[in-house]
Amino acid sequence: MLNAMPHPLLKKLDRIENQRTQLLEKIQTLSSEQLQQPPGEGKWSILEIIEHLVLAEDTVLAGMKDPGKFTSKKGSWFRYQLVMGILRGPVKVQVPARAMHPRGKQSLTELIQRWEKSHQLLRAHLEKVITGEISGPVFSHPVSGPITTKQGLNMLEIHIRRHFKQINKIIEIFA
Repeated sequence: MLNAMPHPLLKKLDRIENQRTQLLEKIQTLSSEQLQQPPGEGKWSILEIIEHLVLAEDTVLAGMKDPGKFTSKKGSWFRYQLVMGILRGPVKVQVPARAMHPRGKQSLTELIQRWEKSHQLLRAHLEKVITGEISGPVFSHPVSGPITTKQGLNMLEIHIRRHFKQINKIIEIFA
């Protein structure tokens, strides 16, 4: 069991979960039509953005099942910084992996349940990292390659923030 002082990784996950909660609270009042309506040609609907967030986490977190298989590779740090810069900026980019592309076949309720399960697994993983049971690169991002738990959490936080802004812009269209 973890000590009474929250570990920085758990604090980070708590911030990510707070972002996720705020995002979901913001969209709970929208109609089904508003959730499913893309704001323009070739753009994702709010529901598709939520699905993308869930799929992106699922894809990156898949490495938790076998964390020992990842080793740092030359250029990983640079590629990680590049991905983080893109996530922080306004530049639109293609989804880096097919598995992260929304399919539009799940309801908001189903996506929320998947997202919650994902975060439960991540919290259990963090406990193993904090106790030293797991270390080093444990996830693999399609562009940056192997990343540590801390890098993965940083990426999740920035990724949710980026898409939260996107969702806010779509909601403004409906207002």
